[in-house]
Amino acid sequence: MPSTQCSNDEIYSWLAGYLAADGTVDVHNGQVTLSSAKKDDLLYIRVLCRKIGMGTYDVTEYRRKGLGKTDTPIYTMTFMKSDIDSMFLLRNSHRANFNRHAQCKHQARRWRVVAVEATGRVEPVYCADVQGFHNFIIEGDIVTHNCQYGDTRQKPTDIWTNHPDPKFLPPCKPGSPCHEAAPRGSRTGTQGRDGHVNRSLIPEKLCEHIVDICEEYINKE
Repeated sequence: MPSTQCSNDEIYSWLAGYLAADGTVDVHNGQVTLSSAKKDDLLYIRVLCRKIGMGTYDVTEYRRKGLGKTDTPIYTMTFMKSDIDSMFLLRNSHRANFNRHAQCKHQARRWRVVAVEATGRVEPVYCADVQGFHNFIIEGDIVTHNCQYGDTRQKPTDIWTNHPDPKFLPPCKPGSPCHEAAPRGSRTGTQGRDGHVNRSLIPEKLCEHIVDICEEYINKE
C-alpha cells in the first residue's frame, strides 16, 4: 500500500486500481465497497481516503464460511458516493452500476445529538479546542465542533467594548456549524426557549470570558 507521504495523485491512482481488482459496485444502489479478510488493511485505506478527501463509512464485520468448516470474519468498507467521480471506477461494469444510481437520495455526513443519558460512569472528559475552525473529526468520520461559548443557539457574541484586546471569538453566523439550525417558526434555537428570561440568557462561558479579560486588564494597570 502507498505511504501517507505519497502525493494525492499517487494514492488516488492506487486506490482506483485496488477497487478495480478487489472492489464491488452494487447493482441495486451503486454503493462502492471494498472487502478484506484483514481489518487493519481497510482501516489504513480509510486513512488514505481521508488524505485525498474521500469519505468512507465504518469498517463492518460479517461472518462467512470459507473453505473450512468454521465461520471466519470478512470486513467491508463503503465509500461515500458523493465523493466519487464515475471516471474513478476503471471497470466498465462498476461504472455502469454506479451511473445507474449516481443520484444520492441521502448522504449522511453529520450527526446530531438527540439525547444525553446518565450512565453511572465517572471518568475524566476533555474538550478539544480547534482554534479558528472549532470543528474536528472523531471516530467514524463524524464531524463535531466546539461551540464558541458552549451554547447550542446562534447568538450574538460580538460585543462593543473599549477593551484594547478583548480576544472575542468570531460571532456566530447563519449556517455556521457551531449551533443548531433554527428556521423561522421552529422550536429550536432562541425562539424555542420559553419565556423572555431564558431567551435573553448570555452563554456562561461568554460571561466568564468577559470577567477574565477585565481582570487581566485591571491587573496590567
